[in-house]
Amino acid sequence: MMFTEENIKTHIGDEIKYREELYDLQELEDYFIAKCVESGIDHSHDCTAHENTYFSTLNYTTYAGMFIMHPLQFDLQLFQMYDAKADRIESDAHIRFIASNISNGKTGKYTLGSGEEMNKPQKSGRAVMVLPGSNKFYDTVHQARFEMICKKWGRDLVIKPHPITQKKIIEEVNKFKNKAVMADRLDDLYTLIKNAKKVYTTHISETALTSLILGKSIEPLEAGPGRFEGSFSHINHFCFSEIDPLKTLGSIFASPKSGVVHPAVDTDWKQKIDDYFSYILGQREKQKGYYI
Repeated sequence: MMFTEENIKTHIGDEIKYREELYDLQELEDYFIAKCVESGIDHSHDCTAHENTYFSTLNYTTYAGMFIMHPLQFDLQLFQMYDAKADRIESDAHIRFIASNISNGKTGKYTLGSGEEMNKPQKSGRAVMVLPGSNKFYDTVHQARFEMICKKWGRDLVIKPHPITQKKIIEEVNKFKNKAVMADRLDDLYTLIKNAKKVYTTHISETALTSLILGKSIEPLEAGPGRFEGSFSHINHFCFSEIDPLKTLGSIFASPKSGVVHPAVDTDWKQKIDDYFSYILGQREKQKGYYI
């Protein structure tokens, strides 16, 4: 699914492509799908939905280079993270894994279609605004907050469009950005972040965590309502709410209940996926017949 040629062509085209390192997760995708079939649960890739708490579907995608799993049910997505937090496992292995990728220049999910890194931006600012893709732009970016941030920073703000952004969105951003500077869609986001002090991002962007790892101050771009209803909201909530978010998320990721796995960190990754299925299907069973 995720790595099929048809999926890639449909969702990201050929101007950009997945970073090669993500293909390390293909075996995990196969194992996850087989577990879903074995368990009688539907599976989806990179979706969101308001299913019943006795959910029908487990979703998977990637986050900061890691494989993540969760139900298509927003409450249970967040609850699984709090249950993982309650396990109180002392570990920063996943955070160190992400930090290592950043230091090695292998941070973003995408490269250019040629396989080369994104273009080095000619602009920089003390603040960066990370915009979501076109399909989530209007659901996520609140116009009043957008304009307030642009007015506050002026030319010191660089706005970075998502690599997959329609021309119509670019035109609308230019209309309301005031004196803020626009980066190119294919500029390297992490060069901009490294040169900045402040990052405005969303609950649906992995830059909430990666910016913290780079030592940046972050704030959400959303107005507030709906912030828990995104692909990464259950993870990024802790980026915006914890006193020590990196320590908290390191502990959460170490628990199988988090649904976060990477073979470079979780040497017995199959067992971690098995343990996640046992946990989340147990949570599902408790909800059987509760709601319609």
